[in-house]
Amino acid sequence: MMGQCLVIRHRLSQVTGGHSATVFPRAEVLLNKSRVQDALRMIGHRKDMNRYRSMMDFLFCEIFTDYRAGCFRYYEDEGPKLLELVSAQDLAECDALLVNILCVAVQMAAEAPKGLSWSMFTGSLTNRATYKVLT
Repeated sequence: MMGQCLVIRHRLSQVTGGHSATVFPRAEVLLNKSRVQDALRMIGHRKDMNRYRSMMDFLFCEIFTDYRAGCFRYYEDEGPKLLELVSAQDLAECDALLVNILCVAVQMAAEAPKGLSWSMFTGSLTNRATYKVLT
């Protein structure tokens, strides 16, 4: 039983870091709030979040899927951090987009606490024109 408690604490402590460490400061502030974490976990409950080193990596890579392979290369010490791949301007724009995405996640989780899938969530983002793929 004690081992399970340690796993839960470890998961909660890994909200940020990994491939996207400290490049999205405004989004990280939101993601450190338990309400936002709970919303993201609820929406992504069928996704394998444990593949990622942090919730921020999960969010970024599952929204901007073109960067997923690079994230896993970084985990294997075979690729650079995101900071080395994307311009400062694009990172700032992405930070603002991730803030909006997290706000939508909290809103949608509150409105539809059951039956909300990741594809429904990302489809809603597309319909709201909330995000774009980084170039």
